[in-house]
Amino acid sequence: MKITRVIIIHGWADKPNHGWLGWVGQELKKSGVEVIAPAMPNPKVPNLKVWEETASQAIGKLDEHTALLGHSLGTFTLLRVLEHYPAKERVGKLVLVAGFVTNGGKSLQSYFSPEPDLRKVKEHVRDIYHIFSDNDLMVKPKKSQELAKQLGGEVFEEKGKGHFLNQKNPDFPLVLDIIQNY
Repeated sequence: MKITRVIIIHGWADKPNHGWLGWVGQELKKSGVEVIAPAMPNPKVPNLKVWEETASQAIGKLDEHTALLGHSLGTFTLLRVLEHYPAKERVGKLVLVAGFVTNGGKSLQSYFSPEPDLRKVKEHVRDIYHIFSDNDLMVKPKKSQELAKQLGGEVFEEKGKGHFLNQKNPDFPLVLDIIQNY
């Protein structure tokens, strides 16, 4: 099924058109895909309800021609949003980069409660993809692997990419390939 619309949800202290997120968005637009990448409010001090509302408004109605792409805190936000959709609505692809469902840190602890109901999330997604780096210091690889095990889907481990914040080489062909060809 061809993806014609992609919603991108960035992570903590980030911007929607920054680095590889911006690169992926531009590449998708070149191929005629509608890209919606909202600036999440107050990205350094996020509020879960406000981020959920912003993401929900950007996503609108789910359909199988839509892909959702999240990075880090954006992945958690997408999981929380998806669990609340009506039973019959489904998105074509969910791409989670540096995803997690439980956080060991205390700085944003209130943001992570309650955890998303992953059984409900699965009902709203046709295909799920997890991408993580073996040396991510912000979202430990173990956290991304735990999410992948619980949620299911295809897993891609990148070598030496950290938390995917490298601005010197902002391209991310794997994400683009997953959205366009998988």
